[in-house]
Amino acid sequence: MLLRSYLLGKFSKQLVFYSSLFSLLILASQLYSTAYLILSLPAKYSVPYLIMVSIYSFFLSLAFSLTLTTAFFIHQLKESKFFHILYTFGFSERKLLKELYIAIFFFSVAGIISSFSVNYQKISHLTKYLKFKFGEEILLTVPPKTFFSTEKLSVYFEERNKNRFKHIVIRFGKEIGTAETAELNKEGILTLNKITIFSPSEGGNYILKSDTYSISLASPYFYKPPHKKVIKEFAFFVALFLFPPMVFPILFYLISKRINTRLKATLTGILFVIIQFVFALTVKVLV
Repeated sequence: MLLRSYLLGKFSKQLVFYSSLFSLLILASQLYSTAYLILSLPAKYSVPYLIMVSIYSFFLSLAFSLTLTTAFFIHQLKESKFFHILYTFGFSERKLLKELYIAIFFFSVAGIISSFSVNYQKISHLTKYLKFKFGEEILLTVPPKTFFSTEKLSVYFEERNKNRFKHIVIRFGKEIGTAETAELNKEGILTLNKITIFSPSEGGNYILKSDTYSISLASPYFYKPPHKKVIKEFAFFVALFLFPPMVFPILFYLISKRINTRLKATLTGILFVIIQFVFALTVKVLV
């Protein structure tokens, strides 16, 4: 039990370190295309997204780090003469392999269990929802006395107090309107008060005046869970976490018996990570 606790503790520390390091890289790539959403939307929308992406990035890193850390850890034990110390105290190589396998198997099972809830399709869904909310609340991110334009509309206003606007000029389609005040509600509906609308036509321009006029800034949001894609992502994650215990005996033999330098151990670990990724992608395609 003492040997198991020692190996599990040392292995866990290295695994968490490498997983955290790699997850930062994955997280940066995930957030690159959505940074404008996170910075523009309120914390009640952006914080859950950040949490979910961070968890996904960590578990994805954990799967690959499990293989790489195994290679580093075996070489470290070999380099520090730990094998010889164990042999001196009567522990066989088979006993060491068994204890290390238990540590790897523990993290593999934890990763597979997490696969039920950690799924890229959930992040994709949340990203689409953030973009939907961004479309609803986009005017709240525009400074006063600034001209703002999208494919759907162009807006200019003099003042803003939270979700209320004063002296607003807006173009929607071919029509141009001016309003004294406007209010953006939680559903993304912009209600214009005391509005004058200029509408071009073949015979000239028409002018329409109204006390109120409403414009929707966002399209209706609908999400249907892509069942097949969810299953494929689940299979991908399971395959990633199944790979390390499957190849551990081979990796243990290569590094403990055939590899003498840290560079070779690192390259061997990277090679197994590449094989791991290809294996998981193959499973994903076949499911």
